[in-house]
Amino acid sequence: MVDWPEIKFGPINLWSMAPAYYFHEKKMNKTVGISILTNGSRRKYLARCIESFLENCHYRPLRISILDNGSTDDTFSWLRKIRFNHPYGIDYRICRNDTDAGCAQGTNQSIDLVDAGLMPPCEYQIHLESDFIHMPEEQTGIDKFWLHRAVEYMDKGNCDYLYLRRMESEQDIFQHWWSQWMPKLQVDGEEYFRCDGFWWSNNPALFRTQALKDNGTLPLNTALDGKKGEAGWSQPELRAKRPPNACIHRWGMFAHEAMVPRHLSQQGCGKFTAIGSTTCKYGFYKDGSEQFCRLCDLRKGVEDMPAHEARLRKAMASSNDKLSLGTIVLNEEVLDRHLRPSFDNDALCDIMIIDAQKGVPVSVIYNRLIEEAKGRYLILCHPDVEFSGEVYQHIKEQLSQSDVGVVGLVGVDDNAKQVWGTGLKRPRKVASLDGCFIAIDREKGLVFDEATFDGLHCYAEDLCYSARDRGLKVVVVPAKKFIHASDTLNKEGACWGNYWHYRNRLQEKWQSKMKVVTT
Repeated sequence: MVDWPEIKFGPINLWSMAPAYYFHEKKMNKTVGISILTNGSRRKYLARCIESFLENCHYRPLRISILDNGSTDDTFSWLRKIRFNHPYGIDYRICRNDTDAGCAQGTNQSIDLVDAGLMPPCEYQIHLESDFIHMPEEQTGIDKFWLHRAVEYMDKGNCDYLYLRRMESEQDIFQHWWSQWMPKLQVDGEEYFRCDGFWWSNNPALFRTQALKDNGTLPLNTALDGKKGEAGWSQPELRAKRPPNACIHRWGMFAHEAMVPRHLSQQGCGKFTAIGSTTCKYGFYKDGSEQFCRLCDLRKGVEDMPAHEARLRKAMASSNDKLSLGTIVLNEEVLDRHLRPSFDNDALCDIMIIDAQKGVPVSVIYNRLIEEAKGRYLILCHPDVEFSGEVYQHIKEQLSQSDVGVVGLVGVDDNAKQVWGTGLKRPRKVASLDGCFIAIDREKGLVFDEATFDGLHCYAEDLCYSARDRGLKVVVVPAKKFIHASDTLNKEGACWGNYWHYRNRLQEKWQSKMKVVTT
């Protein structure tokens, strides 16, 4: 065991091995950074993550940084003693936080660790969470020199962010919002899809680090972080600025290992282990009822990748136009008199009517509706509104556009002039919308700020400014009929419910970026 020198790195310790070099085709490759974040009790996952990467990717040199974000098992002692099987061309950098600093801070730290104190910095980096594995070539159909080609592709200026995760089944695809991206993909060479507007994901991606920092995608906003499994824990990822020049690897080669045993036991042929030379290739099966390893393809008639892709595209196209509607109700009579007659069962795939809960902010309930809705597009409106049926189609037409974030029926322009859908012949861009009626594309990742707007006002306006901050438009669509009965306003006046308190919060949050106007 070599006694590595101990170097201080902020509040934590850093060990580093001297870099080695690997020559491919008589020229030295650029060093690529690999940042791995681990926490909890994941030492076995981490071992498989590292081993599977080194076994299935022949690119060298690599600078592998591993951040132990407050693990609760023997991860760090294992990291200090480990003997890696592939020492050539690899520089290992290992750090530990005494406690879990959260996903956002951990991601930022692990990414920064790659270059901490070293020159020159790595131009390219892959970020991994420790429970991801690099799937073998027999499973993916992708050879071990894919990273050489990816770096060359990015060197030509074609891409700054390349998503590397493989969606293992159609169920996995739907769970990860893939329906948003499938219709937008543009083939760019044999291995890549161009996908403008793709979101930052903590799932595996290769990226040009400085380009993402210059763009504001990185570092992630740690103030938005929450405990895993609780509301808000994924917000730094979802609300990060979209990466520039984004692409998706056509097939992907990284999979979430937690999904592998379930997947193989339920659908695979069960002949092989999760990591091996002849594992089942996920996601490519004929009728959805069976899966087989690559060696079974000819005998069982499994579809090849292009045919499978065509089938997925067809499935996605048929699922892209679903609309949901959600509303919060204080008085059923108001709902029956106003909103209920506007329901259209042909246009809506589900209608969610939630009883108002004392002390629970509208923003919290609306975020829950975003998570639970069945449709891609979601209308969130008050129970005291009435509107005509053509509004549904206008909403879908606008939200299907990649640069539109929020749609409504009444808003204000930059000069604080009200814009009503009933006075429009065509959609009109506005500054913000009234919360009585808004609609979003759930797959664009917009959510309500529960911490700042924990009352009854300005949550919708804040959502509009969040969309605009990400380069998305806010639009009022035409409506032959739109009535907001404003029962509360009529009874309690314009400033009911501590309105100015939340209006001031809205002003404080956004005034440095844009002019704040509301209805």
